[in-house]
Amino acid sequence: MHTIRFKAVIILVGLPIALVFASSCTRDDVMSDTELSAYATAKERYLQGDYESAIQAIEGEHFTCRRGHQALLLEAKSEFFRGHPERAEPILRALLRKYPRYTEAELWHARTLLAEGKTDEAESAIERAMRWNPDDPRLLALMASLQKTKKDYPKAFEYSIRAADYADETGKTELLLAELYWRFGQNEKAAGRIGLARAMLSEKSVLARPLKELEDRIVKEDH
Repeated sequence: MHTIRFKAVIILVGLPIALVFASSCTRDDVMSDTELSAYATAKERYLQGDYESAIQAIEGEHFTCRRGHQALLLEAKSEFFRGHPERAEPILRALLRKYPRYTEAELWHARTLLAEGKTDEAESAIERAMRWNPDDPRLLALMASLQKTKKDYPKAFEYSIRAADYADETGKTELLLAELYWRFGQNEKAAGRIGLARAMLSEKSVLARPLKELEDRIVKEDH
């Protein structure tokens, strides 16, 4: 009986401490209003293709992997599209050290390594990512492209077929989500889903046109 009471006291005493600790961690993890504003500006510039301005908006604040990992990923992607994969790579490595299963960071890390000509490292990065997401069509397509570069054509065919099987269906789902977000005024989320769909689908996909039309509507509304 005494043992049960003693355990109850420990739990009751420890609970406020745990709550304070959890609360402090939550505060540390949440972006400030200024940081949220900077991230929103950077995201808008990114969607407009103004990657340099997107980077400037992010670098104007002190984002960390713990608080603002979305902003750092956006910075890495912007550097990639500016033709500077060597600048994107250390950002992505830092993100993956903090969040080893961060799928988007893994994907862009592999793309960055490929752009730098680091084929073996890229293959290892894709394989690590596929341990958690073996059916992600983006990873499958990336692996197919890598195997083609290595002239391992049987594997290139294998991964291409697997990617094609998933890409269209997943792309349709992303387009549907984008349309739903747009209808309810959540343009940023809609734009994010469009970006995911574009990453999965080829320019010749039947979904390319409706994606472009929806994207044009979002850009028009935001202005």
